[in-house]
Amino acid sequence: TLQGKWEIRFSQAGMTPGTKYAAGSKHYLIFSGSNYQEVNSGVQLSSGTFVIRTAPKPTDVCLSGIPDEAKSQLVWDPAPGGQIPYFLFEGSKLKLFAGCSALDSGSYSEWEWVE
Repeated sequence: TLQGKWEIRFSQAGMTPGTKYAAGSKHYLIFSGSNYQEVNSGVQLSSGTFVIRTAPKPTDVCLSGIPDEAKSQLVWDPAPGGQIPYFLFEGSKLKLFAGCSALDSGSYSEWEWVE
């Protein structure tokens, strides 16, 4: 379940190398009911509502980098960066995949459940 507080551990966008974040970075995604917030060091970056929708494996070459296991999308309103990511859980991690990886403008992030 998405409910709870997730702290960022890794992010990568476009052709830039990824960035690793240590525990205690204080950059969170918080899901409560149908609401979300993105907070970094106590500053709210975005907030709104969300729903989860089941989505088939994308056939668009743009989304070819999304793993087969990612069968759901996080539809948030407003959508940070205008993107509606596919997501999956791996252990205590939430992994988000969005954008057009075929054009080197895709993004990927990992979040660790903290509470």
